[in-house]
Amino acid sequence: MSTDCMISNPKDIKEIFDKSFSQGIVALDTEFVWNSSYYPRLGIVQISLSSDESFLLDSPNIEDYKWMAELISSEEIVKVFHDPLQDLMLLKLVTGAFPKNIYDTRLGAGFSGNSATISLQNLVLSTFAIDMPKTESRTDWLKRPLTEKQIEYAIDDVKYLPDIYAIQKDMAEKQSTWEWLSEDLSIYNQPYLYEDAIPEKAYLKVKGHGTLSSFELALLREFAAKREIDARQRDLPKGWVCSDSQLLEIVSHYLGSEEIIRISKGKWNNEQDQKEISRLADKVKTNMEEFPQPFEPHPKEKEITRIIKKMREVIKAKSNDMFIDPQVVANRKDLRNFIIGQGSSKLNSGWRKQHIAIDLEEFIL
Repeated sequence: MSTDCMISNPKDIKEIFDKSFSQGIVALDTEFVWNSSYYPRLGIVQISLSSDESFLLDSPNIEDYKWMAELISSEEIVKVFHDPLQDLMLLKLVTGAFPKNIYDTRLGAGFSGNSATISLQNLVLSTFAIDMPKTESRTDWLKRPLTEKQIEYAIDDVKYLPDIYAIQKDMAEKQSTWEWLSEDLSIYNQPYLYEDAIPEKAYLKVKGHGTLSSFELALLREFAAKREIDARQRDLPKGWVCSDSQLLEIVSHYLGSEEIIRISKGKWNNEQDQKEISRLADKVKTNMEEFPQPFEPHPKEKEITRIIKKMREVIKAKSNDMFIDPQVVANRKDLRNFIIGQGSSKLNSGWRKQHIAIDLEEFIL
């Protein structure tokens, strides 16, 4: 594989995108570095027009992403990825454009005779009997020049996708699952997927928050929001500012004293941040009516667990008849919410409601 496939010249980029627009389909992937910053740093964008025509955009040397923005937001062109959410979030960050008309070959596998959680390597192996090497997965994609092996690895990650798309689409249409797959793919058109995390909700992603009291959750909400904002402003990983375990330690031992607060070993070991933490804690104490409610298990939690097991047996049988992977139907949260009639559940809308939920209604408590 020649380094000639590395593209940064605006004229060459325009030619590639013009061809993408004319044929109506293009496969994409990204490689990035994400080890010392809040946002990932884009190294290359892989583009495949067919199995024998692929290119790498040399991202650090590209100043204008207007063509990529137009492509990624076009409703007329199918953009084929494998498990694309992280790629799409990064492309939204770089281009400012919201993705439209996205095809996910991993999800597509679940509607065309394969697992909906299959890796690209295994999908290529099962589809073409080709074993893709994964030796360059930990490459520094910002370092130049890239080696021949790195370039080959990057091209391999995208060049099979156009043919996989065609095969999956053909099979899904023959099995009458294409309409259901298209419905599920529409999630990638939703702008909320690509927005920055809301600082005030960051505490819900802190591992271990479910065991805290209402007061401790209120503290965690303030401290986790501060961490999110600080990490974003400093362009640092959140864990470098303050790890989850340190956040929980501060919260669970909080006595309103400088001594206890200083257990943080992250970036908050300075007077200004310590004062801000104290101010946030005082704010919590004076707004007790706004405390988040702690998680409380359902009184029939054990029965719910048994019911979920039975529901999965029904779903497995239905999925076999419908030629889909049971994993695309519902996760545990969907099943639990359906049983107790609280929260959102995929079973309450679309093709799942029409074809599957009707056989699960007997399990509702």
